Amino acid sequence: MIAAGAASPAGATAGSEVELDPIRWLVGHTTQGFLLEELALARSLGWDGWLEYQLDHRAIPDDEVQARLASFTTLTMSAAEIHDTFVVSGSNFHAARELRAAALMRSVYSRRQLFERVVEFFTDHFSIDQMNFQDRWLKTVDDRDVIRKHALGSFPDMLRASAHSAAMLYFLNNDVNVAAAPNENYARELLELHTVGVDGGYTEQDVKEVARALTGWTFWPKGHPQHGDFRFDASVHDTGPKTVMGLYVPAGGGLEDGDMVLDYLALHPQTAQYVCGKLARWLLMYEPPQWVVDGAAQAYLASGGDVQEVIRAILARDVVEASGALGARKLKRPFQFAVGMLRSSRTEIVDAQMFLDELHLLGNSPYAWPQPNGLPDTVEHWAGSLLPRWILASRYFQDQVEGISFSIQQTFSQLGGFDRTRAGRQLNEVFAGGGLSAADEAALQAFFDAHTSIDPVVLGEGLALAVSSPSFQEY
Repeated sequence: MIAAGAASPAGATAGSEVELDPIRWLVGHTTQGFLLEELALARSLGWDGWLEYQLDHRAIPDDEVQARLASFTTLTMSAAEIHDTFVVSGSNFHAARELRAAALMRSVYSRRQLFERVVEFFTDHFSIDQMNFQDRWLKTVDDRDVIRKHALGSFPDMLRASAHSAAMLYFLNNDVNVAAAPNENYARELLELHTVGVDGGYTEQDVKEVARALTGWTFWPKGHPQHGDFRFDASVHDTGPKTVMGLYVPAGGGLEDGDMVLDYLALHPQTAQYVCGKLARWLLMYEPPQWVVDGAAQAYLASGGDVQEVIRAILARDVVEASGALGARKLKRPFQFAVGMLRSSRTEIVDAQMFLDELHLLGNSPYAWPQPNGLPDTVEHWAGSLLPRWILASRYFQDQVEGISFSIQQTFSQLGGFDRTRAGRQLNEVFAGGGLSAADEAALQAFFDAHTSIDPVVLGEGLALAVSSPSFQEY
């Protein structure tokens, strides 16, 4: 059964047989996984209507996911409250578990799907390893007040918030960056990963100058009532003059030295190119044309770094069609694959943490990437993890995966029940809205035709075959 789904590794070419449907493509690239009713809504709203509906995310009622997260008390706590309530008592990983579980629940159940896609993008862009000791509780505040607060807002505001985040300052050692012993870790990643990019034209001297500008940027330590809040320690700040990529910072400054550098970098043309290039890759295709990136960068600079304007520029229908993105395919990362499987099959998550253990085995557990460069967005990195996801699918549809409650009846209820004579088409509709290739649909139908009787085991194998197909693995 798995071999049939593995006819060709999912990547950039296997989906070429998929019939091009612009609205279905848009839904596939602006959600965390397919749902029939979302495709229907997008068709009723049209391309621009759906995009604007998703961009105005705060106007979308999200009561269901809020109810599911109501017991996750750490999501609304300060770092000091989390530490004093849980860490002091020995529950070092409680906040980390709740944050990971919340990421899964939001991706599966939230109606603000484009927002969750962009949150995932910026979580990687400002990547922090949650398992890095104090980040076990500091990352919760960073996720709420940096990423989720600004994901569809202002990139300069998000950059500044990240630079004031205890989780980031701790992860990249800027909390110990002092004039007498400068630490360049955060300064380097600020340039290489967060703003202008590795090819952005900065030098080693620029890294040193940024580090000097950010001396004294730290946070209140454990045991302090404001633990985790940003703190500027003027006594260890380098007050000498500095020059960063042509920006002159005069002597005698304090906190404003770092603010000047951040403001300059946030609206630097190379930052616009770098951030917009990554977003175009995330939302469109592995190698977006340079003219698409240029157009998005122009929107970035003209709007002062407004993320929504950048997304409008990238996902404008004429841009998508002219770029060739409708015919391009991207391999789903394991998290996106698993979330899509959960969403399309209407599964109830009973214990998110137990299912997250499965994602850990696939190498894509939220907030667990150890390096500051974030999870890769490349087919080369993820193509080697196909067998484990196929095995997960096989176990999942036999209801052998802990933490979820799967019902075949619930999966097919949206189509009025299972019909073996058109099973291939039914599975195509349920999992992809007709987006599976003709070859994959035919293989599904042939699988059911080969069985004289369809018991729950065979039906589960057929469902696993559908999500193991090359065209489901892609979007």
